[in-house]
Amino acid sequence: MSQKINMIDYNFVPETLEWCRKHYVPPIKKHISCNDFGDCDGMNGSCHWCREMTPYQWEMCCDETWVKGLFRPHSRNPEKTREEAAEFIERYKQNS
Repeated sequence: MSQKINMIDYNFVPETLEWCRKHYVPPIKKHISCNDFGDCDGMNGSCHWCREMTPYQWEMCCDETWVKGLFRPHSRNPEKTREEAAEFIERYKQNS
């Protein structure tokens, strides 16, 4: 059964990592241990470590980085609210 989430439910915990790859994952503070959370960077060795050792946190961080990018005025698809950005990510992941 596929879970449907409220885009701003910060207590939600996904069933599997595969689910995270197909859906927007909201940041849940109790599962975040990185000081750079929300700034996922392929050139940062800590991000590579996180992807291997804390993949759930890494999935949340990637989505949070994406949300921040959608808020930027120079973005191709600027979103007006966090919820709209989360819905955009959800639609994109569902279609990929």
